[in-house]
Amino acid sequence: MDNLLQQGLSMRKVATKLNIIYSTISRYKV
Repeated sequence: MDNLLQQGLSMRKVATKLNIIYSTISRYKV
């Protein structure tokens, strides 16, 4: 259960990182 929670947190961190990268890329494209 604890391992699953940690996995979810890491996935969320990756999601936020991807979101930031995507927003910066779209900003440079425009």
